[in-house]
Amino acid sequence: MDQYLGRQMRLKHDLNPTVTKVTFNDLWYIFKPGYEVRTPGESQIQLYRVVKVTGGRMTRPKKDAEELDASQKLKEEGYSGGSFIIECFYFHFDGTRFGPVNATFQIRKFEGERGVKSLPIVPLVCYANAGNIRKKLEERGDKFAKLSNPKATAHRKYKGLTLDKNQEQVDSEVIIDFELAFIQNTENKPVLGFEGRLVTDDLAGEIQWSGISAACSNPGCCGNDITFEDYQVDEHERRAFNYKGLVDTSIEDARELKPEHKVLLPPLVYGFVLRTRRWATFDIDLLGDPEYGDGWKHLVIDDPIKNTVLALVKNHERTVGSQARIEEAMASVDLVQGKGRGLILLLHGEPGVGKTSTAECVAAQTKRPLFPITCGDIGDRAETVEANLEKSFQLAHKWGIFLSERTQDDIQRNAIVSVFLRTLEYYSGILFLTTNRVGQIDRAFKSRIHLSLLYKKLNRDRTIKIWENNIIRVDSEVTSDGRRIQCRRTDIIDFAKKHYDELEASDDLIVWNGRQIRNAFQTAIAIAAYEQARSIEGTEQDSKPASSDKCDVILGSAEFEQVAKSAIEFDKYLKSVSQMTDVVLAKTSGHRDDEGVLLV
Repeated sequence: MDQYLGRQMRLKHDLNPTVTKVTFNDLWYIFKPGYEVRTPGESQIQLYRVVKVTGGRMTRPKKDAEELDASQKLKEEGYSGGSFIIECFYFHFDGTRFGPVNATFQIRKFEGERGVKSLPIVPLVCYANAGNIRKKLEERGDKFAKLSNPKATAHRKYKGLTLDKNQEQVDSEVIIDFELAFIQNTENKPVLGFEGRLVTDDLAGEIQWSGISAACSNPGCCGNDITFEDYQVDEHERRAFNYKGLVDTSIEDARELKPEHKVLLPPLVYGFVLRTRRWATFDIDLLGDPEYGDGWKHLVIDDPIKNTVLALVKNHERTVGSQARIEEAMASVDLVQGKGRGLILLLHGEPGVGKTSTAECVAAQTKRPLFPITCGDIGDRAETVEANLEKSFQLAHKWGIFLSERTQDDIQRNAIVSVFLRTLEYYSGILFLTTNRVGQIDRAFKSRIHLSLLYKKLNRDRTIKIWENNIIRVDSEVTSDGRRIQCRRTDIIDFAKKHYDELEASDDLIVWNGRQIRNAFQTAIAIAAYEQARSIEGTEQDSKPASSDKCDVILGSAEFEQVAKSAIEFDKYLKSVSQMTDVVLAKTSGHRDDEGVLLV
């Protein structure tokens, strides 16, 4: 027995990590109903439970149509004749409840031996660290269960590729919401309930031997061989596996999930990317807690503005109550009923003085996500404006997040203004309206805005403070190739003071705003890193020992001098085209008046 069947008996009764190769005929031994199997690879592992296997060999043809066997039925299902078919299930969430989902795998016939881990699914026991894998999958299942809670949508940070068909690189805060994600992309919604794709032969009764007395016409078929109808064995094995406790399960409360359910949950979740305003599929292992930081402390704006904004936001949160907001949103998909319950803040001023940063920092300070939308997201027709606004307001209301809308275009058209105001009046959340064209806003908006704050032009002290904040931020960063950045603080600050004085004294130029200073740092770092890399290459070519492949990048005034020179040339060219500076252009266009609003 051991001489002829020893290998098969060991596969059947002692499957373990030492089994690294199998033949096609061995598959029946390593895939049995009840076995846990997993996808190969080291990431996005999915665990399944086997329910049934069938196929795996060519069977003799039947004379009567009623005697179609399982292999022929598999062919009708679209599977290759003679393929080994493994029917499994895993667990998923459809937005309201957890349950099993069918998954069927096909292994086409192959010659000789094949590596076990090259199969589309692999028995879990074939991995030496099977216990650790199962433990990690259970922990991941716990995370999935928490993220899927429909009564408390999760706010997370995601960095990496999405798992959609058209993958997208994301580095943004996201909202996990299965229910709304499945409404937006119905093809992602799993169909719960185990309905096997393989057809069971209803004619199969007791397991029996059958034979034929005459040779058939099929080449290679031995007509007088006794043929065992092994599809009946497959069905017998399936019935012997007591899978009903898992397959027939439907769970609404995640707290009722057992470990055997959690390990079968998928490696992905569904939600909304706040930065790009798109629905996406996320790798659960790439989700982390949002980084709120201390941006509020370093925000360079007038202290009265900071205190006023934060006071209004905190007071609104206490008034509305987060739990009441969530319960109301779950009760109805419509906008919350009742007027005037929202908080509308208009932040206006020239570009780069901290308007958008205020919205971002106050959201971080209150540990709430920020949902940025632009005029392009809303549209330019009355019917699309209303639909898009309501959609954005509903999302913001359900998720308890802040809305930040940047207005740039002319929104004086009566129909659009009317729709915007009507929709705005029923919004009960917090909305930051930021614009650098306050002169273009319709006067009807005035009565809907709770507070309008003017962000004045930066003076010398606040400009230098922004430079210092950027130095602090850059000093803690590294380049893309892992090199630390060292700032010559005194050198850079001396340049910043000199640069401000030169621009302020000029009639043709204007001082840099906060955004321009930040961009200057990014460009200067790139210049410094490039110059250092070129210097190291030159040293190596001269056969002189280089100090280190990971030398720190030194950032000083020289790099900023290059950036400033290019910026001045560009500003002068723009003035030659329009015959006026940005300040004069903004005033003559009716966008805003930057003159006489210097912060002192």
